[in-house]
Amino acid sequence: MRALFWKVLFACMTACLWCVLSAVTGCDTPESSSGTTDIAEDSCGTDGMTYLVYGCRRGSEAQAEAYNKANGNPSFEEWKAERCFDGEEDVLQYFNAADLALGRELHATRCGTTIAAYVSNFGVPGQTADDGVHAIDAGQSKVAVAMDYQPTRPAGEEVQFFVFFDGQPATGLAFDREGQKHSPFACTICHGGRYDDSTHQVKDAFFLPLLSESLELRSLKVKDEEIRRRMNALVYDATAPRERRAQGILDVLDAAYPDGVHSLAAEYKPRAVLGAWDSNDADRQLYSTLIRPHCSMCHAAQLTSPFDTPGQYDERRAVARQLVCDLELMPQSLEGRKRLNDDHAAMNLACEEVGP
Repeated sequence: MRALFWKVLFACMTACLWCVLSAVTGCDTPESSSGTTDIAEDSCGTDGMTYLVYGCRRGSEAQAEAYNKANGNPSFEEWKAERCFDGEEDVLQYFNAADLALGRELHATRCGTTIAAYVSNFGVPGQTADDGVHAIDAGQSKVAVAMDYQPTRPAGEEVQFFVFFDGQPATGLAFDREGQKHSPFACTICHGGRYDDSTHQVKDAFFLPLLSESLELRSLKVKDEEIRRRMNALVYDATAPRERRAQGILDVLDAAYPDGVHSLAAEYKPRAVLGAWDSNDADRQLYSTLIRPHCSMCHAAQLTSPFDTPGQYDERRAVARQLVCDLELMPQSLEGRKRLNDDHAAMNLACEEVGP
């Protein structure tokens, strides 16, 4: 118990230090945005520390219900109909390799000024890529996770999330083997943003790029690559116009599509190095080995802790090392953590001693 106490205390102190280094106002800690601690260690599965800093049980059922109500509590069919999902939209099947280890089918469309997408989950979190593909073939999913961008919403609230089970709004889903995570907190962990208890809306969340490091396409046909490009163009268009925008998302897409993500049949450049990281061999190695495959997917959407440049990472490097190597609390997803553990070159870079 004494060892656990010191580990928890150190985690809380580290989380506060992270806020200071990130110059965050009202930074989320192990407490929810309401200021009450919602983490129950015995509800976090066999490894109760995995999500300690960012919340194994982050949020509450009451907050999730209030969030759904504020967004109209639509059924899945109502939500799709209002956003022009008519069966003619772009569809992409893939295996989420980065953080969930799930088979997924992604639908995306533009409906007037609204950009919307939803994914259906197939299989069991933590499965192999082959099992994920077989799960997609096996039948329909009862689980759908959706999000949309509406520029007519108040500034900062343009992107909101919706979770459905068996066609009805849900307050949370099991995204891994540690049980249910509440909406929208399970989404903001990677998509960025925070839940505002006064408006019951998410602020400063973003769509994420579809990168080869994060997903394995069901097929490598030219048609699927073009669908991915069109979907990434939607991600770009849901990010670029915003007053507070995640520049890292735009930079990643600009690097991935040298001819422009909006150019018809533009070729996708895998593992592209961002310009700011491309000035010397050490930075290129750090970005290509650690940042790009293990960090940039989520941190590109974090307005308070981006890793878009070497300088931004250096500012947070000491704390990142503690969270990754000493406390084993990052990456935030269980599968992402396992993937990093298996990548010895990346772990060596993450855990190397930081100079004065």
